[in-house]
Amino acid sequence: MKEKITTRIKDKTFRDKFIIVIDKREKKPFKFPKDIITEKQTILTGDYTIKGFEDKICIERKSKQDCYNSLSSGRDRFRLEYERMCSMDRALVIIESSFSDFMIAPSYYLKGKEIKSKFSPSSAINTLISWYLDYNIPFIFSDSHKMSMGFTLRFLEKAFIKYNNIK
Repeated sequence: MKEKITTRIKDKTFRDKFIIVIDKREKKPFKFPKDIITEKQTILTGDYTIKGFEDKICIERKSKQDCYNSLSSGRDRFRLEYERMCSMDRALVIIESSFSDFMIAPSYYLKGKEIKSKFSPSSAINTLISWYLDYNIPFIFSDSHKMSMGFTLRFLEKAFIKYNNIK
């Protein structure tokens, strides 16, 4: 039986204040359930946060391909993102891929020809582990976009409950 994804904040006073902010540059934003209030705006750090907690909480979402690109050709920019996340009370990177699938280098197409990423899976995972140890920003793997959305909702919801001392 599938769980219906909806907010678990029952107190209407708080439910109306729980607003998920989505970075307007996010290429494939989550489609949250209709009972979740969202706003799009430019976020300095991360792709998702909670209104009023933009300097405390963030989630950076990466597809498998985007993660490999960010760890190789976009490494300096992604490292700066990690450094900014360190100033947050709570931050994490969610990678839309199972771990086993992540360990297979992604392909891209150039002029109709399939080309494997030159950045190896072991280099990618070793970088993620090193950055976790350096910055204490965890990364998690999630099998699908929908599962990532569900995890993001629960993470932000729990953080909102904690920061607002909701019982």
